Amino acid sequence: MKERNYAFDFIRVISMLLVIVIHLSNYYCRGFSNLSNISYLGAVIWNALARVAVPLFFMLSGVLLINKEHNKDKYKERIIKYTLILIIWSVIYYVWHYLFHNIKFNLPKDIFIHLFQPVSRHLWFMYPLIGIYIILPFIQSMFKNITKQLENLFLYLWIISSGGVYILRLILSMFKYKVDIIYPIPIVQATYYLGYFIAGYIIYNRIKDLKDTKKVSQYSLITLILTSLITIILTYIISVINGGYYTSLFAYRSPLMMLSSMAVFILSVIHKDTLLKGKAVTILKKIVPYSFGIYLIHIIFFNLLTNNIKVLNVISFIGIPIFSLLIFIISYIACVIIKKIPILKRII
Repeated sequence: MKERNYAFDFIRVISMLLVIVIHLSNYYCRGFSNLSNISYLGAVIWNALARVAVPLFFMLSGVLLINKEHNKDKYKERIIKYTLILIIWSVIYYVWHYLFHNIKFNLPKDIFIHLFQPVSRHLWFMYPLIGIYIILPFIQSMFKNITKQLENLFLYLWIISSGGVYILRLILSMFKYKVDIIYPIPIVQATYYLGYFIAGYIIYNRIKDLKDTKKVSQYSLITLILTSLITIILTYIISVINGGYYTSLFAYRSPLMMLSSMAVFILSVIHKDTLLKGKAVTILKKIVPYSFGIYLIHIIFFNLLTNNIKVLNVISFIGIPIFSLLIFIISYIACVIIKKIPILKRII
């Protein structure tokens, strides 16, 4: 039997936890006018560090799926499964928004709108994920016999055409020049989530059999520290100057985010044996089966928390990790209960 790769489980769980941190830190950041400078700085730091969550999941998916042989039945099953999960959770959040937020939807018009737009913001992730699953057989065929030179070319083009152009647009916007990309470059620019998906596959195949990983680890750590510092410092300074929360450098197409995400991915794979020992593996095994469900359900508990507790009164350095852990624990318990109910267990 093939030995389980706990690095994958670690990335899956840490991604889920960091998504909760993103939502809490975003809540703090949006309350810019009600925060002290130090609390806003803390929120920016947590936000910047947690932003690797979504790219990590896309990179992990690329590792697990691109190298597999195309299976017609599994291909259909995967698309149907995640489409049904999206539909079910969209209905759940329709009801939740109506009961909790008193939002009245214009049916059937809104049903057609939400074929392409998420009912709840965090469900946006499902749309590009299902899209990638649909084109997966083509990606598998394209990268089956690709050379290292072409893999390098892909990474360069992706970072420059998607990330570099994004930064150029930000700079131009500062001078009141708005530039729209009407004809994006296919694959490397048109869909940057696909870029993470492919990058994860390329990076993992490069480092999985390396005997000496010391230099790669050092360069990755330096990259992570530098990109995170630049993101944090610039976001904080521009926010203070503008008098409001500046979000642009947190975008997943930012080259800073691309580089930091790849660095975390590399470090997670290289140092899995250091990170995962004894009880850590036991805890990981208990969380992994519920990680996707926790992602889907946690917004309900996030809403309950932020509407019943004055979260912003707790300084962000302390509040964000404590409240994130609380939401995680409650979401985990809820998923464990749901999994025990036969008719509901498939929705998470």
